[in-house]
Amino acid sequence: MFAEADYKKNGTISAEGLQAINRVRQRARGLTAGGLPVSEASTPGFKNYIAGDITINEILMERARELCFEFQRWFDLARTGKFEFFLEKTRSASFTTIVNTSTSFDPAKNYLFPIPQSEIDLSTNKEHFKQNPNY
Repeated sequence: MFAEADYKKNGTISAEGLQAINRVRQRARGLTAGGLPVSEASTPGFKNYIAGDITINEILMERARELCFEFQRWFDLARTGKFEFFLEKTRSASFTTIVNTSTSFDPAKNYLFPIPQSEIDLSTNKEHFKQNPNY
């Protein structure tokens, strides 16, 4: 999250943001039997990032790898407005013949959840408290 906020704030990754995302990578590499961190050289396909590697899409991919099975992906993609980009990327990937990636996602509607009617009913400002669009 720090790397994402840093990137969004500056339009590029700072040294602190780069250090934060690389700490996540180092943690994922784990420890040796002796309790020391596994080196970058021991994991050739899993090297530290350099500043030129970092884009918002790469940060989101790293977050997806770090938080897989924790059900955060949809919220990350909705928050950043990247759902269609990654959905299209998934559709064009080679595994589309194995996994059905068809969806009825509608960006005009599906970035927002409907506001529960009970909350609208409880509102004391009904004139200005409206349902989200397309619901």
